[in-house]
Amino acid sequence: MYTCLSLQLSFSDVFGEPEYVASTEQCWNSSKSTYECSQRLCYKILSSLCAVPSALCHGCLYACLAFEVVWCYTPSFQGMVVTVHHLGRVFSLYVSCLLRPFCDACGSCIAKALTARQPKAQVNACDCNKESASKSKTANYI
Repeated sequence: MYTCLSLQLSFSDVFGEPEYVASTEQCWNSSKSTYECSQRLCYKILSSLCAVPSALCHGCLYACLAFEVVWCYTPSFQGMVVTVHHLGRVFSLYVSCLLRPFCDACGSCIAKALTARQPKAQVNACDCNKESASKSKTANYI
């Protein structure tokens, strides 16, 4: 059974006197018993009057919700899945037939333009002399 914790109020939760002001013990006890009895009685009367109509309304509400999910949303969702699958195949063909060659051509043009703009690697004359000198030293040792 479900119990709502926020509705479990005791008398002291509703009525609380500060320390410096206190009523007599008899007044406090009688008002506490009156509160608890009236709370139980009022709840029993209201639940007797409203429980059946409330259960009927909520039962109909959840039955309509279940009907809507089973007979409306699920078939519509399955239809969307089939349609989206076919649209995905058409889109894939579009990309592979029309867009991919265009993007490949643009990419190769840009790559050629970038390589054409790069300066040629210059060989330093000092580096060449060092290499030939190191080759001649190794030739002398052999």
